[in-house]
Amino acid sequence: MTETGNAIRNSLDRIWSIFRRAGIENDLEIIEYIATFLTNDIPYPDKASYSLQSSLLEQLDLSAIQQELSQYSNKATLFDPYIVFHLSRNASKGAFPILRHVVDMMLAITKVGHDDTLADFTCGSGGFFIRRKRGISGVVGRMVGVEIDKSWAHIARANAILHDLDVHIEQGNVLDIVASLGFLAEETFDRVMMAPSFNLPISSKLVHRVFGRDIGHRSEVVLPWLALAKLKVDGRAAIIVPETLLMSNNPDEEQLRRELVVSNELEAVISLPAQALYFSDVVTSLLFVRKRTPTEKLSTWFCKVENTGYSAHRDPTDPPIEGNDIEFLTQALTSTNPLLEVITLEGISCLQVQWVSLKAKQLGVILGGTEHTHIRSVYLHEMENVKKLSRFLLVHIVDDLGMCTHTAMIELYREDNVSLRAEYVAMPEQLLRESYGIELDENVPIPPGKLLFKEDSYIQRVALDINGRVLGRAVSYQELDTSNMNLLPSMYLDLADDKQPTVIDHPGVLLGNIRKDNRKFYRHVDTFMGRLELKPILEEKLPPNLYQVHEQKGKAGKIPRLIEDAGDNKFFSPEQQAVWAKVRKQIYKVDDYITASYFTTDMVHAVNKANTRSTLELLLGMGLIVQVTVLENEKQVSYYRRVTERDVWKP
Repeated sequence: MTETGNAIRNSLDRIWSIFRRAGIENDLEIIEYIATFLTNDIPYPDKASYSLQSSLLEQLDLSAIQQELSQYSNKATLFDPYIVFHLSRNASKGAFPILRHVVDMMLAITKVGHDDTLADFTCGSGGFFIRRKRGISGVVGRMVGVEIDKSWAHIARANAILHDLDVHIEQGNVLDIVASLGFLAEETFDRVMMAPSFNLPISSKLVHRVFGRDIGHRSEVVLPWLALAKLKVDGRAAIIVPETLLMSNNPDEEQLRRELVVSNELEAVISLPAQALYFSDVVTSLLFVRKRTPTEKLSTWFCKVENTGYSAHRDPTDPPIEGNDIEFLTQALTSTNPLLEVITLEGISCLQVQWVSLKAKQLGVILGGTEHTHIRSVYLHEMENVKKLSRFLLVHIVDDLGMCTHTAMIELYREDNVSLRAEYVAMPEQLLRESYGIELDENVPIPPGKLLFKEDSYIQRVALDINGRVLGRAVSYQELDTSNMNLLPSMYLDLADDKQPTVIDHPGVLLGNIRKDNRKFYRHVDTFMGRLELKPILEEKLPPNLYQVHEQKGKAGKIPRLIEDAGDNKFFSPEQQAVWAKVRKQIYKVDDYITASYFTTDMVHAVNKANTRSTLELLLGMGLIVQVTVLENEKQVSYYRRVTERDVWKP
């Protein structure tokens, strides 16, 4: 018989019927017995080790079972995935094998090397061990699994034996095993993989014995702490957690999130859709963490999976549909493809592009700003019945000051076999007219495209599939939401939803936005007129006096006086005050008076980049600072400075 999926499933159905006729109904017991049979263990499981009753086993038609199993030469593949996943919802004791392409994703992103030691403290069927890649010699680093359930521990041992792997499987409560006198008390590992059961109570006494303090009393909180504790320095862990753990106000869960972000490097958070795990309706996420102190230069990928590669009624032993999101994100977060630079007409790199591919098949693209640029917005354009260009992105890029803007075109799909392009666009309107076939004299509106990001979003890096779906975004350590450590990917990925209400702290903010729009208009006028901040005419004092806001009298001076003198929190939040305090110091003394010095965003950075940029926008709107362009070595360089007397209109 050909070892096809359908043939194997039909054969297993017949084997299950043999057990059913003998009065053995529990799927897990059947899998446990088949594991013993395939590994040439004792002919009948003894009652001390296994749950099957010998009286029932005596009624089995062993020759019929052997005949069915003997048809398949590759017993390892027969056992996992086919036999291991031949479970019903009610027969698995609340534990389910993880779909193997999810396991492969977790192993790939954590970069499990051939020599790395690997532990799984809730190992179940042992899927992480059998799916790890081996070296040329077939030798891998030490592997240790812990499983509290006897049946699953036996299945994990059989799985390892059938795959010719040396795995130490310890049966028991993992917290007892890692406690001071336990088997794993002193050992740490290069990699830890875990898919623990959720919402199981753990005694406070046991938690204190292992951790020496109170960290929580539920399995989804305590076991991630254990993974961190058993990692070597610079080691990596991948953990499946319920989505609620990422954003709840529970003090224990918030404490865990803070530990992941503040004391470790949280490399990625990937949300999975409902029913992404076998026989589980719980919405889950994957956490990828590295045990090292984070720095401001690091970032966390926040990603989402919409298409797992399986339908709602899928058979988990079938391979997933190609082009699924798990496949894309696995390649995106592990890609070694070279970075391409999009160069402006002035020879400046404004955008980095990294193609995401698998076996020469294009899956999508990663876009990122440079050291001094950010992605401001991205529009998706799709054309039908166009041979040359079918789908592309228009990416709008700004510098740190939000002044210089550039546009790049990134192709996502072509009907021909020509390589996809990523290039600078000097005239976006002309490109769109040519792409949509609209003549210059036609009175036809140019399609705006689909906005993928808000216009006011500042994006560091973003991952998009070939259909233009935003599936991942890298967020810098400085820009993480640290108020309650909310780690939901949707917080950072829902960038095109402009229906959210705008919260205004003070009426001055609204006026500031109006003035900001006016300033943008005048900046465009100045650009076309070629106006720069050059040397002032001889009649003016060089440099001019710093404009003293608090010296102004009358009603118009009341609000500025409060801000200038004290940074009153009625007008500024604590985060805004931190930026304003640094801005106020951007001055220097000339003879007997004070004037303003030029500064950049980095020179007044406080809290995070987003706060710094928004505060500077507010200060611009309130007329406390101005943006200027200075000629340096025949190049235009953008700066901020405080307002001087030269900037104030005098009647």
